[in-house]
Amino acid sequence: MFIVESLLTWKNKKNQLNDEIEKIKNGNNKARNSLISRYTPFIAKTVSAVTNRYIDINDSDEFSIGMLAFNSAIDSYTVSRGSFIKYAGIVIKSRVIDYLRKNKKNEIPFTDLDYDDGTNCIFDKPDSRARLGFENIESADGIRVFKNRLYEFNISFEELVESTPKHQDSVLNCIKLAKIITENKDLFEQFSKSKCLPLNKIMKFTDLHRRTVERNRKFIIAIVLLLKSDLNIIKGYLSFTERAGGNKL
Repeated sequence: MFIVESLLTWKNKKNQLNDEIEKIKNGNNKARNSLISRYTPFIAKTVSAVTNRYIDINDSDEFSIGMLAFNSAIDSYTVSRGSFIKYAGIVIKSRVIDYLRKNKKNEIPFTDLDYDDGTNCIFDKPDSRARLGFENIESADGIRVFKNRLYEFNISFEELVESTPKHQDSVLNCIKLAKIITENKDLFEQFSKSKCLPLNKIMKFTDLHRRTVERNRKFIIAIVLLLKSDLNIIKGYLSFTERAGGNKL
């Protein structure tokens, strides 16, 4: 299933990066140099966004500051700080701004940035399309509406990744339950008003154990919102996944 694969890929990439940082903190300098080299484009883009001009990585004091800041971010990062790349971007931005202010340079040291968890730096929040794999094939407006709807239910993309079921049968059951909610007027109205799953009523329509539904609550909510969204490509993948599941539901 496309959306699940995208979410799991994003999650695995995040975990791999955290593991790599842990190795660096344990003294693996080869891994440190490799990470810095791999994220050099990200550092340059972040510095460029702060200075509001093109950055020559071979001849730029600001880029040197950004490299040092990225290296410092590696050493000070902990998982509790959230996404490493977002954290590193903040550190780079702060250090470069401090440098510009101390040297009284004329660059504009403030740009509204949003970061993904790869090497891309997204400059325009309303048009951000890189946080999950499916974002580059859907309209920016549709993605923005979906993200806002998730926030209304106190769910972030990160939490959606964490709550994605690992087994296909679980995914199929969640899709089936989400469709029941969207197709039942009373259920959907209660869902929309309360901003939560109407569990007592839902249990009348499924043989799933209540704990199973509760455990997959965030994923089910996300599927309901997707089914009610204008993200037609993703909805197509949901339908394909359900058909491919055959009679497993």
